[in-house]
Amino acid sequence: MSTNKLLARLGGVVALFLLFVANPSEALATDLKVEARLVWGTNEDKSPNHKPVDSALAKKLRKVFKWQNYFEVNRQTAAVPLNETAKIKMSSKCVLEVKNLGSSRVEVVLIGIGKAVSKNVQTLTPGEDVFMGGNDKNDSAWFVAIRSVDSK
Repeated sequence: MSTNKLLARLGGVVALFLLFVANPSEALATDLKVEARLVWGTNEDKSPNHKPVDSALAKKLRKVFKWQNYFEVNRQTAAVPLNETAKIKMSSKCVLEVKNLGSSRVEVVLIGIGKAVSKNVQTLTPGEDVFMGGNDKNDSAWFVAIRSVDSK
């Protein structure tokens, strides 16, 4: 083997080694940690069973949707391994199936009362919520807010 070929191969090995040593969490990161919040949107002032969502989330929702008040029904987190799907039970009527496609991309199937309501492929940007949801009775709605969270 010529010296140039040997140096080229060694250079590749050294570069790979440096990638792992310089930032091992990036090189080995395959799990994606997600947080999902089930939210009820309504014009009712109070919910007998739920606390209001934080003001930042309520402000985002009010800009897009017609309801004035938003209440958190449930919050769950899950680590989703690369190329695998996690089922996240949000309530007795709501389940999420989140598949980690890699590079912060997920395929999310929202299941309501045993039936697929929607299916989306999204990139989860840290600090940003992705919303899925639908109408409910009494001029209200439910949403699932999904975001990636730091796994540290």
